Amino acid sequence: MLPNRNTISGAVEFSALFDFVCFGTAAYDDRKSMNRDPCLKLVLIAATLATAFVLILHNGLRFPPADAIRPLSLCGLLALALWYYHRRGVTNFVVCLQSTLLLLAFTTSFTVLMYAAATLEQPLVDADLVRCDAALGVHLPTIVAWSDRHPQITGCLQWAYNSLLYQTPVVLLLIGLAGSQRNLEAFVLQFMIAAWITILIFMWAPALGPFSSYGYPTNAAQDRYLAHLESLRDGSRTVVSWRNAEGLITIPSFHTTWAILLALAFRDWKWLLPAAIVLNTCVVISTLTSGWHYATDVLAGGAVAAVSVALVAATTRWRYPD
Repeated sequence: MLPNRNTISGAVEFSALFDFVCFGTAAYDDRKSMNRDPCLKLVLIAATLATAFVLILHNGLRFPPADAIRPLSLCGLLALALWYYHRRGVTNFVVCLQSTLLLLAFTTSFTVLMYAAATLEQPLVDADLVRCDAALGVHLPTIVAWSDRHPQITGCLQWAYNSLLYQTPVVLLLIGLAGSQRNLEAFVLQFMIAAWITILIFMWAPALGPFSSYGYPTNAAQDRYLAHLESLRDGSRTVVSWRNAEGLITIPSFHTTWAILLALAFRDWKWLLPAAIVLNTCVVISTLTSGWHYATDVLAGGAVAAVSVALVAATTRWRYPD
């Protein structure tokens, strides 16, 4: 059983800070309670870093040590701010900072892992995805051609596609400041578990994307994506980092997964939920109209979201034994 606040009451300030990050505000506000959720997230972050490190060594890759300075500095500043606002008793803001700290550490580690995993020599599955789309009755070039004929609609969908980076901090602040600690912790854990499921599928079934299969024109972002992925696969790129990174995963569509998790995060705000559903439905649609993903990718992304939500729900009693 993990130690509670009573077992380390005489620890030094740094140990107390680690206990706070690991066990959450409940370890401070109620010494009889225990919150294993942040500790589980630290384990996932450590597993992400360890897996990335193993792949970097195994595949002869290189991670520039200087690239660790910025994320470590940001995490350090967040940890200090977290400690400061806890001491001032601003509990709800502390919940926001804690989740932001853990999510930042995870996403940075995950990006490095994604680039390292792209060097694995698994065969591409684009041909299989084309066949799956055909079985579903979906012909992606027809969708992309329709999108090209309707630039105003396409522009709105592209804005929705890019909105995930802005929706996420809104969720962190809104849920955290509202005092819904467990809802916020559930969202971050769902995100982490979904990302791990996604990377495991990517290691086994990489793909270049529908523009490589169908040959329709690519935009600048897709050109960068292809350059990064192909150079990692052929060995011409040996440096992995979070800097200037592109999303390299085709199946499952993590944009789809992310959008679903964000929409679910708004479920307690009835005045925002309809807008969140509409916006994130547009995100899912844009994965097809932009030509980034096969329809099969989108279905797989939805399945990953469902599995991650179910796993987090199933671990609730273990994470909060009180």
